[in-house]
Amino acid sequence: MKSQRQSKSAGFTLIELVIVIIVLGVLASVALPKFMNLQRDAKISTLSGIAGQLEDQSKIAFLKAQLDNIPISDDCSYDCNGHPYWDIGLGHYFINTVDGTKLYIEWGYPLYSRVENDIVTNANFKSAMGLIDSQFVFVDGYPLKIIPRQWANKLQEIELGHYKCHVEYRSADSLEGNDITIVSDDC
Repeated sequence: MKSQRQSKSAGFTLIELVIVIIVLGVLASVALPKFMNLQRDAKISTLSGIAGQLEDQSKIAFLKAQLDNIPISDDCSYDCNGHPYWDIGLGHYFINTVDGTKLYIEWGYPLYSRVENDIVTNANFKSAMGLIDSQFVFVDGYPLKIIPRQWANKLQEIELGHYKCHVEYRSADSLEGNDITIVSDDC
């Protein structure tokens, strides 16, 4: 006696296909926002790197200022009693960096001047802090806003305050020190 076997179709039923599509839709709705946040996370990570570089350089400058006996205050007369690290012309203390750049100091921390025409102080700040023009773009003013060069197309929006994805540096104005902030609202 021969047994008869019924052959089943090897395809999917309509119900199975609908279930697979629903499952894929749910997975996509969960995974897509996570994937989209990767770009934002990458931008924030880039800003964190810039902020970390500024923090590290600020700590080194603070320690060097302490070694050079630069007072942590802003009370100084014209010639600052002949202090060897006082620049009479600019009216700021300074430290000499490894490459010979004078990094100006205020309250023991690197100075980025609020004074618009303080070109030497601000140029030296950028150089001493490792903020090279070929790698970074700056929105001069106070606070100094910093972005990587590849985001230069956002410069005008940042200047106008319409795009908030940058690092801000504020010089110390008291014993509390400088302020380095990551602004990531629009990243």
